[in-house]
Amino acid sequence: MFWFRFFLTSLTVGLAFVDSSKLQVCNNLRILRYQVFKGTAKRVKGTMR
Repeated sequence: MFWFRFFLTSLTVGLAFVDSSKLQVCNNLRILRYQVFKGTAKRVKGTMR
């Protein structure tokens, strides 16, 4: 019963939040190998344009 109630109350409602904080990269050579943001990863100060 707990899991069923938890599932019903945790459904998404279409809201999205954008975080504009910087993503720290330990080594600049990893920018080209980081596959999650492939095409958008580059050497800038923040993630917002």
